[in-house]
Amino acid sequence: MASATTGAAAKPAAPSGLAASAASSSQINLTWNDNSSNETQFLIERSQNGSSFTQIGTVAANVRTYSATGLQANTRYYFRVRAANNLGYS
Repeated sequence: MASATTGAAAKPAAPSGLAASAASSSQINLTWNDNSSNETQFLIERSQNGSSFTQIGTVAANVRTYSATGLQANTRYYFRVRAANNLGYS
């Protein structure tokens, strides 16, 4: 006997409504809308110039918040969040 589970039929839909709020001089809290029903995780990415992003964390499917910590005071940061599954990224 053998069994298997089929993968997602499509890449996940992109999250929307990303909002960032400074919680302290070293922490920014992120929230977003989950528009996908087939993501396996969300990738959180950060940039200081708005064009070159680096992944800084992940959260599980259906999680819609992230706290970026260890940040430098009085510094502008740009963030983006991408949904992911076994077929790729939003």
